[in-house]
Amino acid sequence: MSKKEQIIEEIRKIYDPELPVNIYELGLIYDIKVKDEKFAIIKMTLTTPNCPVAESLPKEVNKLAEEINSSGGWAKGFGVDARDEDAIKSFFKEVEEEIAPIDVVIFNPGANVFFPIEDTTSRVFRKVWEMAAFAGFLTGREAAKYMKKRNEGSIFFTGARNNCSKRCDHWR
Repeated sequence: MSKKEQIIEEIRKIYDPELPVNIYELGLIYDIKVKDEKFAIIKMTLTTPNCPVAESLPKEVNKLAEEINSSGGWAKGFGVDARDEDAIKSFFKEVEEEIAPIDVVIFNPGANVFFPIEDTTSRVFRKVWEMAAFAGFLTGREAAKYMKKRNEGSIFFTGARNNCSKRCDHWR
């Protein structure tokens, strides 16, 4: 199993307390970069600006980074609310100036929250929309600013499902 797969396996054990979904499947992990199986950067966000676990989720990701560091690798976890414009600007600036130029940004919010439409509250809908659409706009725009200066880089937006397979039962 690769180091990235090991990191993802561990992250899947961390659940959002308000939604019955782990933070990886929920799409709170925007990017995991592993270099030489020893170096990792984990970019994540929270589900709401005033998330009740705003301090505990980044601590769990940082604990994972510490485990990577103690095993001879190098990793740094970032807790970034991708819906907060200033937080996104600060994140990109810090990574670009203190770590390395960002070559690739993968925005994959997932937001795999499956509630029947009649049971979906406006609060849950707003959280999912903010994580998917608004945060994607802010992340893509900021990444483009840095990449355009260098005239290189790639930004990918993904997360849509082509089919529902077994999970579409809630629409019936």
